[in-house]
Amino acid sequence: MSRRHGKYAYVNGIPCTQAWQTSKSGNPTRYAASCVPDGTAVADGNTSESGSMRGLGYMPPMPDGDEFAFIGVASAKVGEIRNYVGDILVTETTINVPVKGGGVIDWSANFNVQGELDQETSTQYVDSTRNVAPSAKNGKVSIEDTPGSGTFTDVVVQNIRMTFRRPVADSVIAGLMEYESGNFEADITFDIEDDDRDNPLYDVNFKTGVRVYVTPTLFYLFNQVHFGEKSNFQVDRTNNSLVGYTVNGMFSGLKASNALGQILYPGGAVLWGGEAS
Repeated sequence: MSRRHGKYAYVNGIPCTQAWQTSKSGNPTRYAASCVPDGTAVADGNTSESGSMRGLGYMPPMPDGDEFAFIGVASAKVGEIRNYVGDILVTETTINVPVKGGGVIDWSANFNVQGELDQETSTQYVDSTRNVAPSAKNGKVSIEDTPGSGTFTDVVVQNIRMTFRRPVADSVIAGLMEYESGNFEADITFDIEDDDRDNPLYDVNFKTGVRVYVTPTLFYLFNQVHFGEKSNFQVDRTNNSLVGYTVNGMFSGLKASNALGQILYPGGAVLWGGEAS
């Protein structure tokens, strides 16, 4: 047994990692039968492993459907190196932009392991980047007021959350669980401090393009968002809070113009989408 401080936490190739964790289960099954009088017995199940990681910034690992060569560092101390390595599929990534709190933009990602992770004790992996964490104070949502017009109107928001996911199908090979990525999904949620609950710019069933700014000039572009819900409209005199509510939108992979929807990374690279529009 080795006692080790978590300060070495790092996932190789992912700058500004804060933490990672995994859970491994043999998935045993308890059963009762006449051959176990007045008791139960346990049978082996198939081994599965899953986990999560989190860090800072607005360019996290995404559920792109491709396997990622995971190298999770538990100790990078010379002479006492311990890494956990294996192939994973990222299933869901969330980017948080806490505008009101003025903190840093952070992210978290869940993953499934193809089979199980192995230990590796020979290679030292360290984060050689020196990236300054981006402040969430620059977070902003801008909505295309007329679909397809290219004209966007800024919305004053307090917090923003973007979630990207790919549910997986599972199968078993030699007692180990393996996974295959499914269809891509994405959601946008933002908090508004406004007493106009019926603002048409993000009214329910309005479909249009949305920019989510992560710096004063860089943004994620969702070119087709279907606004589906306004929740928690609150008017409360007891807690010194402003009237406000939460807006929820779902990215659509198909536009009304019979073209595929598209999501672009900050800087313009394609995150998802088949046809530029």
